[in-house]
Amino acid sequence: MSHGGRGEGRRLGGLVIVTLVAIAGVALAQTLEIAVPAGVLPPEIPEDNPPTAAKVELGKKLYFDTRISTDGTVACATCHDPRNAFADGRGAKTSAGVGGALGTRNSPTVLNAAFLSEQFWDGRAATLEAQAVQPLINPIEHGFTDHAAVVARIEELGDYGPLFAAAFGTPEVTIERVGQAIASFERTLISLEAPFDRFLAGDVTVELTVFPQSGLREAPLSPVDGRPMERAIVATVRKLLDEAH
Repeated sequence: MSHGGRGEGRRLGGLVIVTLVAIAGVALAQTLEIAVPAGVLPPEIPEDNPPTAAKVELGKKLYFDTRISTDGTVACATCHDPRNAFADGRGAKTSAGVGGALGTRNSPTVLNAAFLSEQFWDGRAATLEAQAVQPLINPIEHGFTDHAAVVARIEELGDYGPLFAAAFGTPEVTIERVGQAIASFERTLISLEAPFDRFLAGDVTVELTVFPQSGLREAPLSPVDGRPMERAIVATVRKLLDEAH
């Protein structure tokens, strides 16, 4: 799908997307700061993957590129579509991959995934870097048999070498670099203006009528680790998943 040209920036409702307009003039190799509103703890970023403009640009291209699938029809954006809050808006109970095959779960949004300490519905990936490369070798999603096949496909495309060189210093394609670039792009997908976001930031005056029985108000907010609320949400989602099965 089309995702706009280089340098495009956009604001969709309460969604703030940091793209190359927001970082214009910043050296490609210079570390970026992920901007968040006052009172919100910034996302945790692995020390070995500081975000840069070049990584974000590369990650965005990888994210929207349907050529990185065995039949040329599936990109990350296919199931995490910006037109549908970076989630799957096709209306099916579960998400589809190559050949239209249906998976076992519906794709969650990647908005604010930068703040999560666990990725996927079942928490099997600890970082965005680890999450980003797993769907590539899922036989239903992108369809590749292994990561070596993914790397080979990207190398065959011919237009990624300069982007990898700008992001990492050399044009070498590795699955680790693929994950780091996609994760760097996804960390710019932040939405922090809803009442619930303000509550997470510490505004206890916000009324959360959507969650009257959830017990989330009893979860302590900590300025030190910023994670208790997240753990309560994850626990609630897992309970619902268990009950559904």
